[in-house]
Amino acid sequence: MKGYVEQAIGPNHPGRIRYQATYWFGICDDGRSLPRGAEVTVIGRRGNTLIVEPIS
Repeated sequence: MKGYVEQAIGPNHPGRIRYQATYWFGICDDGRSLPRGAEVTVIGRRGNTLIVEPIS
């Protein structure tokens, strides 16, 4: 499932993800930073936060 970073994700700091026409908090479990505009895959969910990884 593909989404886009709308607000940058920092190490252990959630950003905002646009996913299925809705905005979510998003974070990378491995502590990566992702810039605004990055394409991501949703790999899980923890409460109202999506767990994502970058699409390479």
